[in-house]
Amino acid sequence: MSFVLHPINTERMCLIPATLELYLMELYDREAFASTLKAYIPKEWPPGQITPEVIEEFLRLIQAENRNIWSFYWLLRQKSSKPILIGSGGFLIHENGTLEIGYSMLSEYQRKGYATEAV
Repeated sequence: MSFVLHPINTERMCLIPATLELYLMELYDREAFASTLKAYIPKEWPPGQITPEVIEEFLRLIQAENRNIWSFYWLLRQKSSKPILIGSGGFLIHENGTLEIGYSMLSEYQRKGYATEAV
């Protein structure tokens, strides 16, 4: 089964589907990552819990034959400038059918309702 993911727009954000290519750019080519997202990437990116090892695990999971993870980059829309990458998150479907939602945000954007809005 193949899934096509499109951006999801909320009141303040645009959620961009994470892809193999975007994860590789995030790891190895920050300029291409920003250019492809058409967004400003703060120098604090990524949030502390998103280590290279975590991204490599996401890469493994999205390439698995029985893909069970879908993740998104969260871009805060700006009226007068480029969107800002503020967080990422997604969901993981476990073998027993339960759904796990996870996310990480830059500290400056925490406790402002973005995670609730994204979910």
